[in-house]
Order: sequence, then C-alpha cells, then structure tokens
Amino acid sequence: MMESAIRERIIRWIWIYLILLIFEGALRKWLLPGYASVLLIIRDPVVLFIYFLALHYKVFPLGRFLMSLIIISIASLWVALFTDNFNLYVILYGFRCNFLHLPLIFIMASFLSYRNIMMMGEFLLKILLPMSILMMVQLFSSPDSWINAGAGIEVYQLRATVDNVRPPGVFSYITGIGEYFAIAASFIVYFSLHRKKGSKLLITFSIIGLVIGSLVSISRLTISGVAIVIVVSLLALFFQPSGIRRHLMGLMILILSIFLILNLNLAQKALSTFNQRIEEASNAEGGRKGYLNRISDTLFRHFKNIDEIPWQGYGLGMGTAAGAQMMTGEVTYLLAEDEIGRVLYESGPIAGLSFVTWRFILCLWLMVSALLACMNGYHLPILLWAASAPMLLISQLGRPTSLGFTVFITGLCLASLCVRPPKEDIETQRFTA
Repeated sequence: MMESAIRERIIRWIWIYLILLIFEGALRKWLLPGYASVLLIIRDPVVLFIYFLALHYKVFPLGRFLMSLIIISIASLWVALFTDNFNLYVILYGFRCNFLHLPLIFIMASFLSYRNIMMMGEFLLKILLPMSILMMVQLFSSPDSWINAGAGIEVYQLRATVDNVRPPGVFSYITGIGEYFAIAASFIVYFSLHRKKGSKLLITFSIIGLVIGSLVSISRLTISGVAIVIVVSLLALFFQPSGIRRHLMGLMILILSIFLILNLNLAQKALSTFNQRIEEASNAEGGRKGYLNRISDTLFRHFKNIDEIPWQGYGLGMGTAAGAQMMTGEVTYLLAEDEIGRVLYESGPIAGLSFVTWRFILCLWLMVSALLACMNGYHLPILLWAASAPMLLISQLGRPTSLGFTVFITGLCLASLCVRPPKEDIETQRFTA
C-alpha cells in the first residue's frame, strides 16, 4: 500500500477515535443506557486497530518516550502479580487505563499534518455553541429529566444545588465538559489571534459558546481549564510584543461578550446557581485556603507516605471506580480519589513513581519544546500544552473520557510540534533578547 494511503487510513481511524470520544457519553446516557458498562471501552477496539495498522505497515513510532513507557508498563504488570489482592480482570483493566491508549499520542504526532490539526480544531469549535445550548437546557431542566440522565439505567447527574444539576452536555459526567472546553479555548485563541485564514463567524459563535458554556457549567474545573489557556496566551505576548494590540482587541471582544451575556435573564439565573455552588464547596473545603490546600494535597500529599506503600503496591486497577466495582460490587474508590495517589498505591513506589515521573517529564519536555516554537513565532503548541498539561499530570486515567482527552490533547500538542505550519501563520516579528 502507498505511504499516502497508509497515512490516510490511520488518520481516518484517529478521526473515529475523536468522534467516539465526544459522543460516547450520548450513547451511554440516552441511546444505549443498558450497555453503559460495555461502552466504557468502546474506543479500545479503535485504538488497537490503529496500532495493528501501524505495526502491519511497519510505521509504528518507537521513540525514547514510547520505549520507556513500554518498560514501565511491563514493570507495572509484573509487580501486580505479587499483590495480595490479585484479580486478573482488575489488573487487565488497570493496565488498559494506564497504558493501552497512551501510545496513540506518538502515532498522532507521526501522522497528523497541520491541515489535519486545523480540521480537528474546526470540528471541535463547530459543536461548541450547540453543546453550550444543550448545557443551558440541562441546567434549567429537572434533575430527574431524561436530558439529565447519567451513564446507565436509573442513573442521574451530580447536583450543583437541590434544583439544578452540573450540566455535562453530551458527556457522561461534568469532567468531560471541563476537558473539552480547555482544548476549545486553545483553538479559539489560535484561530482568532494567530491563524491568518479562518472563519470569523465560527470564531464569533465559538466565543459566545465558550462564555455561555463556562457560565452554566457550574464547574470550577471548566473555569480553571479555560483560565489557564487564556493566561498562557497572555504570557506568550512576552515572545511576541507586536501582537499585544491584537491580543488586547480580542480580550476586549471577550469582555464585551461576557458583559452582554451576563445581562441576559438566563445568565443571571445561571450565575446565581454558580455562586451558590461555589459558596457550598468553599464552606465544605474551608474557604479559598481550603481549596488551595486541596490542590496541593492532590499534587504532593501521597509522596509523604510513599515509604508506607508496599513495593508491589496494592494492585493495578484497584484504584479505579470500575476496578473497585469488580472487586466489591460497589462504585467507589478503594485507594485514593486523585490520580497520583491512585497510581502510587496501585503500583507501588517503584513502578508507580516511574509512571508519575514519566508523565511529568513528558509534560516538561512538551513545555520546553512549545516555548521554543513560541519564540520562533509559532503559538499553537504552547496553547495546546496549556490545555494538556493539567490532564497529563493529574487527570484520572481511570475515567474513560478523561483518559481519552488526555491522550488526544497531548497527541495534538506533540503533533503540532512535528509539523510545519504555513508562513502566514507564523509571526514574523519574533522575540529578541
């Protein structure tokens, strides 16, 4: 088969992975709720077939990061055999969560062109406003309404208040919206401020969708993800002083959009619900200091107790909700709710810490590479890095949607570093020391 035909075939299946990532929640909630558990792994056959194609045509990218990941995955699987809570199905599920999808990052980087990345970005923005409208309907619908169904039969969404849910759009749960809005914000900034060719109408509707969706999300995760992208885009001005004027104009348009939307009656109701949710969460956590302590604990708390964890851990997959359900029959978290704690307790201080370190080093390498690209007038990688970094570091890979977004956004970030954008999308006035 011709090289171009191989490339197009693999890219076609990457598109299928993306479409399933966006709409698998709709299948699990509305169309096939009786098969919600089975649909958890609906993207697994797709990613396995992509690997098969890459291996069959001898184009699988075996670089240093991927080889080290394979070694860590083998070590994690080996130590899991010595745990007291040995359960083969749980171990295989844990292996799937931690390692099965991550090689797709490097395949995306090897096969996606700049045009492919732009087309995927446009697709994500085209569904942003309809997604936000759906979220608004969910917020103001009864928590027991069919539109607020959860993944499975007789399952419903988490409530923000007594009368309102935290609207997840087409995703199974609210975390999917936070992850989707982060990547959408990256493409909005790039298309509006850096890309010379693009639909102004699409950008305008996308900004409106981003503002409305963030407002009605009742989710600090969503607001934080969008805020990180915006802050990083403003910091990137240091490497492109000539773009300050356009950035300020874009910021003024965003502020004007927010002002106009906030004056709508529905927006006032959403804002009131959001404030109530923030107040309740703040009281439960001990105010702003408690929220910051929660973030700090997520990152560092488990390292203090790492000497108390058995060398082989407690069992790969045991820390995921699905793994716990297989072992106890209940959906719960047996080890830790946060990602770093889950990995360390599951695989122990050697294999677990190696996996955490691998993710940190990949994140750091992407940041340095993206900064170098930014200094040379190419801003897409740093914007995608801003969306991917929190997920790569602490996103819970045991959640299917979070796993999918972590892989896909990181894959787009790495792919953007491996392509050559057209000259018109490169800023000619670059950083000088």
